[in-house]
Amino acid sequence: LYTTTTATSKTKIPFRVDIPKPIMHLTCKHVMVMSFCEGVRIDDLDYIREEKLDPIAIMDGIAQTFAYMMYVSDIFNADPHPGNILIRAGIEDGLRKGEDGGFTLSILDWGLAKRLPTTKRIAFCQMVHASATFDFGL
Repeated sequence: LYTTTTATSKTKIPFRVDIPKPIMHLTCKHVMVMSFCEGVRIDDLDYIREEKLDPIAIMDGIAQTFAYMMYVSDIFNADPHPGNILIRAGIEDGLRKGEDGGFTLSILDWGLAKRLPTTKRIAFCQMVHASATFDFGL
């Protein structure tokens, strides 16, 4: 995945999204245990400055991630707040930390995950598109 620093920028910044995996032998009906994800809270501005990460690219990456979950996938994390989104510099596909401005987002706490049936997902897409294009059918 790639993000850009501005809407008109041609600079592509790579990013990756990690979703913790359930550890089934520790999971039961009332408790879900998932794998550990490295990173700091998305609102740790000192870390973002220290690692020279682009805040606009990070926000674009978060928007792309949640848009994908809601418009393309059939499941999304319905609890996106700074404590549930971690960031770390670099991505794990051979690019070295800090050289490319790339970053990895980890989306935590899937206890409030929702599945949208295809008909509802398409209707939601149409509603968002209508509001974005001011097509209110008036």
